[in-house]
Amino acid sequence: MNLVQKNPYRILGVPVNAKEKDIQKQITKAKRFAEVGKTVTFDTDFPFLGELSRDADSISKASSNIEQPLNKILYSLFWFWNDNHIDEAALDNLKSQNYEKAIEIWSKVVKDGDVSEKNYSNLANLKTLLIGLSANNGSLNKEHFLKGVEYAGKFLTNPNLNSYCSQIGGEHFKITSEDLQDRFITSIYSLAKPYLNKTNGITTSEFLKAFKTFSENAQHNISQKFTTEPLEKLKSKLEDTKESLNLDESRALTLGTRLYNDIKNDLAFLEKVLGRDNVQYQMIANKLADTLLDCGIVHFNNSDDVEDEKKAKLLYQYAGKIVCTGRSKARYETEIKKYNDYMEEAPERKKYEQVSGDIEYIGKQISSAINKLQNATASGKMNFRSDANMLMSASKNRLINIKSALGQYDEVYLKISSEVVQVVLALMVQYVNATSSILGVESESVNVLRSLGTFDMNSDTRSRYTENKNTLEGMHRRSTTPTGGSGGSSGGCYIATMVYGDYDHPQVMVLRDFRDNFLQKYALGRSFINFYYKHSPKWVKKMENNRIANMTIKSILNQLIKVLKK
Repeated sequence: MNLVQKNPYRILGVPVNAKEKDIQKQITKAKRFAEVGKTVTFDTDFPFLGELSRDADSISKASSNIEQPLNKILYSLFWFWNDNHIDEAALDNLKSQNYEKAIEIWSKVVKDGDVSEKNYSNLANLKTLLIGLSANNGSLNKEHFLKGVEYAGKFLTNPNLNSYCSQIGGEHFKITSEDLQDRFITSIYSLAKPYLNKTNGITTSEFLKAFKTFSENAQHNISQKFTTEPLEKLKSKLEDTKESLNLDESRALTLGTRLYNDIKNDLAFLEKVLGRDNVQYQMIANKLADTLLDCGIVHFNNSDDVEDEKKAKLLYQYAGKIVCTGRSKARYETEIKKYNDYMEEAPERKKYEQVSGDIEYIGKQISSAINKLQNATASGKMNFRSDANMLMSASKNRLINIKSALGQYDEVYLKISSEVVQVVLALMVQYVNATSSILGVESESVNVLRSLGTFDMNSDTRSRYTENKNTLEGMHRRSTTPTGGSGGSSGGCYIATMVYGDYDHPQVMVLRDFRDNFLQKYALGRSFINFYYKHSPKWVKKMENNRIANMTIKSILNQLIKVLKK
């Protein structure tokens, strides 16, 4: 605490507001004593501040130190100002080493430090006394020090500072409050430095908080003394990691872990120094969190199994520890939720992985069948029943594997099985539409749909399947059974349809009417109808491309229809 203990004003035995003639008088007196080997004492020696050496050299040095107006003011910040009767009373107590009483006297006037011009000197003296008392025997009295610095901020930002500077430095001397605060900070920092972060000292965070009564610029300047170096280190580590990650993503886990271990102490220091709400701290912390998150995401995306994916969580946790606010905070929350949701589904994914090959295989078969549906020519539709059988055959055992692994009611299993059913139905509908007018609905087609019923399917598909199966079975019955329950029939006239090209052709309708209203009434007629429906599909197959046969049959039918119309 040399700024107080060896202050030039103390050595010369004068208050800071002493007139020049009084200062010279003290200098002359002190030098005369020193010339004869004696040491003069003054009322302001104040023994509680420590021993004082007053020889010719120290007197000359003290005199020189306060010759310039600026130095006068700077040294005055660490000595006493005797400006009114309250100061006199307190200083008298200091002479008798009753500094607690002096503190009490000045504190009653100063209170929270917002003083008027009349009490401005009381504030100046109280901060000087507390700072002077704060250091003793290698330790720091934090209570006195912090309070002294707090009052110093009040003093240096008070509107009466300009008047004080003119009084001490001279009428024409000018200095701004900001400049004086910066100079005070430099001095107080050198004074406190031996005690920073020591057992009987003060932490950096506590030291910086002491300047809360100083201007924002002054607080920023003092924090810069502590933060510049760690900030540069953090920025360097950050850039190194980002560059390395771009070069080799396979090292994402190693790079992220190393980054966190390298920066955690410096970042913790900055948090103590600046506070978590400080914008400068938040900017660097968020950038570091983003990079740690990037490393975690890259490692996760490149992982081959669940155990490796779990390692990414460490980097997510590191990012969560240091991220602050804004976009980075929102991004972290989104990514950690995605990660946690994904990991919660890991057992389900593992179950599906067992049958991924089966699922992929069935998917290809379905795609192939759909492609055939979309691209088949009219003649190609005759193969759809075969395609349907192939799809069912190819899918059946694979579906059994999937069902065994996932369960009968698993959503994925039911969806895949239902898709097989739907595509088979589509194939069969196309097949029946293309062939029923010629061949009728064959029993083989009915059997395909009945076999399809053994496949599991969801409710919507089951409803569609049942509807199509019932329709097809009904069409099959009408194709093969000429008499219905009421003695009627709506079966297809295969040969007539082949000849006239349309099941609803007027000529075909005449023949159907003859069948239903005449032939069915007689045993011989019904026998003919049964014989006709049994063998006509085969005849149609043989004759459908025989032009001469078709023309001959058409001529015969035309003659028959003329007779029937009469």
